Amino acid sequence: MLATKLHIPSRGVNLVHRPKFEKLNEGIHRKLILISAPAGFGKTTVLSDWIEQTKTPTAWYSIDKRDNDPTEFLNYFIAGIQNIKSDFGLKCRQLLDAPQKPNTETIAGLLINDALQIEYDFLVVFDDFHLIESTEVIDIFKFLLEHSPPQMHLVISTRSDPTLPMARLRS
Repeated sequence: MLATKLHIPSRGVNLVHRPKFEKLNEGIHRKLILISAPAGFGKTTVLSDWIEQTKTPTAWYSIDKRDNDPTEFLNYFIAGIQNIKSDFGLKCRQLLDAPQKPNTETIAGLLINDALQIEYDFLVVFDDFHLIESTEVIDIFKFLLEHSPPQMHLVISTRSDPTLPMARLRS
């Protein structure tokens, strides 16, 4: 596991801080925050600056092409949240390492139950989500989104809108 994929990127020394994050702050009351813009528009920078200013507990997950494997995706998801709550997903980790793995929806359900044990609002950021092409990983994400507890807020940073039911999510 590459630990640097789980660190919030540095904001840089020459950053012009934005004093207001109205739209992002509204997202704390929603299940999903979507930031979609072309490369170089500062998605990662604005997210790391916002997180630093709001002091919201955050699990950061920088996605790459290898994360299209469901087991890899779930392991990083668990490891990211373990930066917030160290005992998160321990049973699921064992199941993912077992020779006879249960289906991913079962594991995702157990993760939702573990997330219910976190008693405060927290963010899970998926940076570069456009690199996810696996329908199985997308389905895992949809399940996590549909069943997430109110204190867990998922954040997608992407170059293109993901294949999620966006109209339903907006309403």
